[in-house]
Amino acid sequence: MELILIVFIVTCYPLSIFFDTSVYNLKFLLNKNSDVRYWMSTVQVFQYAARIFMVIFIPGISLLTEITGDLFKVHILSIIIHFNTSILLLFCLFSFSKLNRLNLFLISIIKMFTGGGDVNEGFKKKNISLNFSLALFKNKIFIASYFSQLLVGISMTYVYIFSFYFKDRILTLNSMTQIINMVAISVLLVAVDPRIMSSFDSENHGSDGLKIIFISRSLAHMSVALLFLFLMWF
Repeated sequence: MELILIVFIVTCYPLSIFFDTSVYNLKFLLNKNSDVRYWMSTVQVFQYAARIFMVIFIPGISLLTEITGDLFKVHILSIIIHFNTSILLLFCLFSFSKLNRLNLFLISIIKMFTGGGDVNEGFKKKNISLNFSLALFKNKIFIASYFSQLLVGISMTYVYIFSFYFKDRILTLNSMTQIINMVAISVLLVAVDPRIMSSFDSENHGSDGLKIIFISRSLAHMSVALLFLFLMWF
């Protein structure tokens, strides 16, 4: 039972972030001359998949915390989760063509149930430059995206570690989790998403927008992993 929970925990969280990030990738590839409304509704399935994996992750890690009562194990798993997520995002960025093939393959499977047009007509094949300038990391959208994902990473896992220290404050910790997550989503919806979508509408800047999403999120999860690693020694 414990091993099954661990497998679910270390895979579901990274997969949730993967599907969430894939939404941006598919919007970047979207052919605006096709049936945009249909393809956009199909892309939304990826967002639901991201939520489903997170819904599996949360009770999984909660149950493991209750079953084991082992702070060290939960702490290590939290570090592994964020480290794996960071590596997965970087792999997706540097294997962009493979990511596109996988995402479009999944879209084609969804299309089997929803009908609609040809996937190759709905999405354009695009590549992005893997050249990175210092200006990218100073970009306000990059900073906002990093901050948003940093808060998401902290809010989704910190409670399971801190619950060992504040056993009589579980409801307070849960409430703080919702507040942190609310701030993170607000920053994403107000400061990040509109500008990223605007960059996708511009043929010359869409590549930079997508790189901002992948790199900022990867760095954010790596930061959370290092933060938890630092806290483990205190």
